[in-house]
Amino acid sequence: MFWILIRSLILGSRPKTLVATLIPISMASCYVWSSIQTIPYLVLFIILLSGLLIQIGTNYANDYYDNVRGGDTENRLGPQRFSRLGQLPKSFMKWAAWCCFLFAFFLGLYLVWIGGIWILIIGLFSIFFGYAYTGGPYPLAYNGLGDVFVVLFFGPIAYCTTVYLLMFSIPIQVMITGFIPGLLAVGLLIINNLRDQAEDISTGKTTLVVKYGRRFGLIEYFLSILMVSICLLFSIDNVVLSSIAFVVSFASGCYLLVSLINQPCHTYNALLAKHGLWSLGTSILYCSFILL
Repeated sequence: MFWILIRSLILGSRPKTLVATLIPISMASCYVWSSIQTIPYLVLFIILLSGLLIQIGTNYANDYYDNVRGGDTENRLGPQRFSRLGQLPKSFMKWAAWCCFLFAFFLGLYLVWIGGIWILIIGLFSIFFGYAYTGGPYPLAYNGLGDVFVVLFFGPIAYCTTVYLLMFSIPIQVMITGFIPGLLAVGLLIINNLRDQAEDISTGKTTLVVKYGRRFGLIEYFLSILMVSICLLFSIDNVVLSSIAFVVSFASGCYLLVSLINQPCHTYNALLAKHGLWSLGTSILYCSFILL
């Protein structure tokens, strides 16, 4: 039983998705280093650990509440949900989620001490919406609001908060750059929603793809690629390097879009992995160019 619990905690955290937290923090760190040539590494470590705990807690909560709401069926194409297997105590994933949220809160108190009351407000909202994504009386993922909150919390909020805590200022340019990781993260969600469209319809989960159709989802994915590329163009000072970043990001993103259009839904897990690599590559491109 012990090893079942450990395996469930590891796989239930969905390690492949954690890049969504790593990207904004690493991009912000590179920006700070390029600006002031130093980074308070303890602060950075606590930002990273608390951010990962909130995302892992959110993933655990999704595992539990999707099962409770009937959002997962035996025909699920996505990753295995451990609450549905019946091998764990009924509320195990729920309590694992709240343990992660609680640990993140106490770690975040150090960030509040150095950054002020706004950091506490942002942290509490992050935890609340991590729970409210699939939990509570009005779950965001079940009412077409998941996309908006993914862009905001994995984008400008994570990026700008990291920059502020590392250098205690938020230049205007940072506001634009902050949308890049959020748009990269929402791309993963769009592919998920396209893959799960039929199951979501049958279980009453009203994502934007369910509400407006597959074509809307493909357009949304294209717009996320375009906006990532445009934000890169305005986030890198060197004109030549920013143009290269735009072309590389847009062309590789469109390649993924073509695959998304032409391939059947049951192959989308492989596309999720490719999108993750594209996201990682885009963030590395940005970090490399601003550090040159």
